[in-house]
Amino acid sequence: MNWKHYGTIFTLVVIVGLGCGVAFGHDEEDEHMPPGNPDALPALPPSILDEMTKRKEMPTEEVVRAKRFELVDSNGKVRALFEMTPDDEPRLALADRAGKIQATLGVEPVPRHRDGIPALRLFDKAGKKRLDIDLTSEGNPEISLRNKNGGHIASLSGVPTVDGGTQWLLSDAEGNVTVNLSINHAGANLVFLDKNSKMRAKFGLKPDGSPGLVILDETGKERAVLGYPETKKAGMDSKDEKSGSPLALYDQNGKMIWKAP
Repeated sequence: MNWKHYGTIFTLVVIVGLGCGVAFGHDEEDEHMPPGNPDALPALPPSILDEMTKRKEMPTEEVVRAKRFELVDSNGKVRALFEMTPDDEPRLALADRAGKIQATLGVEPVPRHRDGIPALRLFDKAGKKRLDIDLTSEGNPEISLRNKNGGHIASLSGVPTVDGGTQWLLSDAEGNVTVNLSINHAGANLVFLDKNSKMRAKFGLKPDGSPGLVILDETGKERAVLGYPETKKAGMDSKDEKSGSPLALYDQNGKMIWKAP
C-alpha cells in the first residue's frame, strides 16, 4: 500500500472522529442548563400556580359553610385549624410537626363585653406564650413580650383615648415592671420602680418642655426635687414651699431641709 492510500485512510478516520464528537457533544448537555437551547436561563422554581393549573378541572364552590376546617400534612397529622371556639369566636391555629400549637390568630372573648378582641399569640416549643399582639376593648393596641416562664418582659401599648399617647413597660427577670415610659397630654415621663412596684425616681418633661426630676425613698416620700422654678406638681398649692425652687432636699417627714438659692 503506497502513501496515497495511507493518506486517504487517515483523512477518513479524522472526518469520522469529528462527526462522532459533534453527535455525542449534542447528546451531553450542561447539567446547569435546561434542556434545549444552551443559551436559555435556568428553570424557575415551582410556583403555587402550577398546583392550581393541575387542579383547574376541579369545580369551584361559591360558598362553603362549616364550623371547622383541618389542614393535614403528608403523614395525615393536623397542622392547621380554622374553627369556631366554644366561646363562639373564630380562630386560626398553626401547629408544628409534633402537633404543638405555635401560633393562633382569632377573636377572643372579653369579660363583661359583648364583643371580643382580635389577638395574635405566638408560642414556644414548651407551649408558653412569648408574644401577644392585640387590641383592648377600647380599641387601643398592645404588644407584649414574655420570657420562657410566661412572665412579662416588655410591652408597648396605646394608652386610653382620653390620654392620647403611648406607654412602654419594661420588666426584670422576675416579671416585675421596673421602667415605665409614658407620653400623653400631660407630657413625657420616665419612671423607675423597685421590686415592690414603688416609684423611686421620675424624670419628666411638661408639654411646654419644662424638665423635672424627683427622687423618692422606699416609702414613696420625696427626698430630692430638681426642676425649673415654675415647676409645680399636680395637686400642689402655688404657695407651697416645694414650688419655686430649682433644687430642694427633704427629710423623711417631707420637710424641706435645703434648697438652692
